[in-house]
Amino acid sequence: MNPITSSIPPLEPFKPPITIKSDSILNWSVRNNQPGRLRIYCKELGDSSFLHHHCVITLTRCHWLKGFRINKLNSNLLIRFPIHRSQDIFILLDQALSLPSDKLGTLSATSSLGESQHQNSSVEPLTIWRGSALGILLFGEIFFTIPTTLIFTVAIFLTLPLLNKIWKNRFHLDKLLSDIQDGFFSAVLLRNGLAAEILLDNFLSDGRESFYNLSHASSNASHDQKFIKDLGSLVHLKLTGSDKVIRELQDAIPGDNYLIENHTHVFIESVVVEGEIIAVTRLGDGDWQPNLFHVGSIIKPGAFVVKGKAVLCVLKTFSNHSIYALTSTNDSKVIEESKKESFDLNFTYTNISRALKPLTIGGGIFFYGLGSGLEALSLFKFNPLDRFITSNSASNLTAIYLMRLHGVLLNNKNVLAKLSKVDHIVISRGCLDRNDGILTREHINSESFDTPKGYLIRLIAGLQDYLLQNDQIPIWSDQLKHVSSPLEISHVIFGDMKVDGWLITLSSGEKLQLFKQHQPPEKILKTHHFPLEVRRDNILLGYIELFSRVSESWSAVFEALDELNIDVHVVGSQSYSCMLELVKSLPMNLTNHLHGDYHADERLELVQRLQNDGKTVAYIGYVLEDIPAIIQSDISISIKTDIDSIFFSGMTDISIGPDVNWLPRLLLLSKRNQIATNFNFSFICGTSLLSAIAAAASLITPAAMILLSDIPLLIAEVFSIKAMSSHGVFENHEVQTRVCHPIAKTPYSSHLPTVSS
Repeated sequence: MNPITSSIPPLEPFKPPITIKSDSILNWSVRNNQPGRLRIYCKELGDSSFLHHHCVITLTRCHWLKGFRINKLNSNLLIRFPIHRSQDIFILLDQALSLPSDKLGTLSATSSLGESQHQNSSVEPLTIWRGSALGILLFGEIFFTIPTTLIFTVAIFLTLPLLNKIWKNRFHLDKLLSDIQDGFFSAVLLRNGLAAEILLDNFLSDGRESFYNLSHASSNASHDQKFIKDLGSLVHLKLTGSDKVIRELQDAIPGDNYLIENHTHVFIESVVVEGEIIAVTRLGDGDWQPNLFHVGSIIKPGAFVVKGKAVLCVLKTFSNHSIYALTSTNDSKVIEESKKESFDLNFTYTNISRALKPLTIGGGIFFYGLGSGLEALSLFKFNPLDRFITSNSASNLTAIYLMRLHGVLLNNKNVLAKLSKVDHIVISRGCLDRNDGILTREHINSESFDTPKGYLIRLIAGLQDYLLQNDQIPIWSDQLKHVSSPLEISHVIFGDMKVDGWLITLSSGEKLQLFKQHQPPEKILKTHHFPLEVRRDNILLGYIELFSRVSESWSAVFEALDELNIDVHVVGSQSYSCMLELVKSLPMNLTNHLHGDYHADERLELVQRLQNDGKTVAYIGYVLEDIPAIIQSDISISIKTDIDSIFFSGMTDISIGPDVNWLPRLLLLSKRNQIATNFNFSFICGTSLLSAIAAAASLITPAAMILLSDIPLLIAEVFSIKAMSSHGVFENHEVQTRVCHPIAKTPYSSHLPTVSS
């Protein structure tokens, strides 16, 4: 953020909540006011994933913040800042909690792809009301005398839905056996005059069912196939010519001419037939360099138009692109089969339970026929595996909500079990340097005595402003927004930057030429971006170096992954030598695990090759070329930083914020969660067995047996919560102040400080 001056007074001691209105339609209020610390409430922050994404990006890019946390469950934002920035914090919050109309208007359709993924689902109201009524009745029986007839009547009525379930599930063996077992248990209780125990059992069962349904409803697996289908239906093309109709992207056919305008994406391969545009291909392959597309130019999917307007002609249908082709029915089946279901704990334990239930049901009937009612009850109630599955589902729900508090979205209910088994992580190159974008550094020609220091930086900053018209989405990086006085540009003639260059006319009338230089002087460090050469009347003024760097956070992440014995691969569409310049500082196997010239097909083949060796593969990506590999991988992960990344936040199994340190942290939590899961399995099965034996030996009453069968579920939930607790780790990370890391200067160079976390 630029230093901000404001007339807002310093923060005062805590007062009752006040409402501060922003310039947009969104309102937010201060709920807690302490020196250097605020708690903000904004209802829309909890309702809109798009606003949440925008808020995270805005606050992360502010270099003077000490830390922040967003709780989407109660729509609260906790933010910490230096006390001397008290006058700036409200303007920053107004920027973070309001959506620019141009962003919302352009991206609202595509951003809604991930919106539905993170909405809370409700449990069946009948289950809640019935459980509440039974709880009140049981609680009232402790203090008041309730007629036995009423208890028996309620118990009999509770068996009717069970009979209905048995009939409905007659073709589903697993559910049918469980229902029959519950039916026999209730029948024996009634036969022995234990109607209150039926109420207690149903009350606890309703609570377990609520947790089970809620965890499944709020943690559906990521809809990667549905995401592509929705993309084809949500994006519309404005056809030109005699048709002049709106057509869905998935229905476009070769030969269709459509209009493309400013700040829109190109999602299918097309050719320019009229006009010209300036576009970057960041969503296609992660490249942020602007390119001129004129009549005859072919545009690949993923281009983002930053300037101009043109008519494009469709060359390929939506389904014929390799990056979308995996949505066909046959390919989808192959992919789903390759994702081993052994990761799902419920699958393994259900098979064991399927073999155990006939034995317990048959044994219960046998003992009841011999007149041993307590032994029969103990066998009919002995169902530890189903209880463990319910407990595990509740633990998944807990993990999902705990991570959501930290801005980490777990879209797949079994993702933690999968994470604990990861052997390889494949990272798309664009994820490594996207926080900073393409940075700039000027090299002024020593013979150009009339070119002041900082002139070339001001030129590139003015050019970015001219192309984007002060839009929030940069071409190169946010770094250029720190330039205090960018050159004002009145006109640009866009030519091929490799041959003709761009002819730039300043508002002062001065004319400059900008070329892409393929053979820069030795003093300019070689990077994977070609520098720009600036001339005036064919006289060299200097060079603008374009370079990317991997943030220090990624270095720490790679070290942590190495300690966890996880192999990390980096893939990208650039050449190996270009990518080597970017990642050579990372602690990784550069010989075998750095893959250049990898496009959609090669990335998919890499994931398949690793899986064929019996390995579990996680894939981190955000560009369109990552889609096939994302769908094929065992675990897919997206990182929310720039505005494009929200497209994938609802498609992947895991979506984390700009803080990439959450990656190894999640892996560690998954291993701890797996240890807790294994313990819970032994604990629940062991206590169920002991309670069944004690009941059969008349050491405890049936009511005590019911309680001892359910109390371990609560204790197991406590263990799961403790295993997923990352509060201390998160706080330790949060207190690290964002600082400016200067770039080492070279002769005749100057630069701006860049912001990093």
